Amino acid sequence: KINQNILIIRDYSAGSNATTMLCMNNGKNFFRKYAFGADGDKLYQQIEWLQRFKDIIPLPDIMQYQKQDNFCYYDMPYDSQAVGLFDYAHSMPKENAWKFIKKATECLENSLYKVNQRPADKATIDEYIKSKVNKNLDKIMNAKYLKRLMEYDKIIINGRSFHNLPYYLPYLSEEHLYDIFKNDTYSEIHGDLTIENIICTRNADGEDDFYIIDPNTGNIHDSSNLDYGKLLQSIHGGYEFLMATKNVSIEKNRINFVFTKSEAYTYLYDMLDKYMRENFEEERVKSIYYHEIIHWLRLMPYKIEKNGKRVLLFYAGMLMVMYDVVNNFEEEK
Repeated sequence: KINQNILIIRDYSAGSNATTMLCMNNGKNFFRKYAFGADGDKLYQQIEWLQRFKDIIPLPDIMQYQKQDNFCYYDMPYDSQAVGLFDYAHSMPKENAWKFIKKATECLENSLYKVNQRPADKATIDEYIKSKVNKNLDKIMNAKYLKRLMEYDKIIINGRSFHNLPYYLPYLSEEHLYDIFKNDTYSEIHGDLTIENIICTRNADGEDDFYIIDPNTGNIHDSSNLDYGKLLQSIHGGYEFLMATKNVSIEKNRINFVFTKSEAYTYLYDMLDKYMRENFEEERVKSIYYHEIIHWLRLMPYKIEKNGKRVLLFYAGMLMVMYDVVNNFEEEK
């Protein structure tokens, strides 16, 4: 009913519950994004966010939208010169890709993150930890393909030994996380700043430019550190490459799969890590990395529900990230 008068060219849907498609109508291309039920309500919040901040950061235009009780959709212009940063980073010089990340994060620092600034408070931090950490840990540790793994102290991932999730529970306790997040600053944030949500293009003068798509408003703990954590989930954790991995095998505590993280991702991660350590206090850098861990915890229930056995890929990715973060920022507990 929504799409009966348009031609659908390509499905660009990713990991969310919304559908994004490249469409054509009257000879013109455009993107349409839609969702149903509660997901439609969440999509409408995205529309409101895009309209609210269109004048302070580069965002896509909304050509039209419709919201009803059981669905929501909106249309965005198609730009033939635009390309997602993931594709850009793997087809153009990686140094140019880093310039886009730096330009995007500095733009957000100087504009969006200055809107509605306020200190983090204990009640909100506690709610964030209970909702985004504790509940998700329980779902992960009791999931069909993961529950049997919890009896092992170590998980062998592609031949390399890692601590299993129960080892990290002291680092994910309410007390420990509160101590890390207590000095975060709240503001308006994007909430889902993955590498694929940064779109590279050119302005009217032919110079490199960008805009950002697909904000997420359901974060509770609205700290800009969450946005940096999302970037890390891409280029540190290699999320997009895990998404492209189809096959995984498990035998007792051994998880094996072909995991190729590109040279471009390694470079971008090294540059982002160096940039943060040179420009932010160590306390903020640690907070950012712990928010990356929480992004993995938040991701897992969706993968448990949708991906069957492939949830093992994302569980392995999460353990590898936890290993790096705890090794870099903590002494043995």
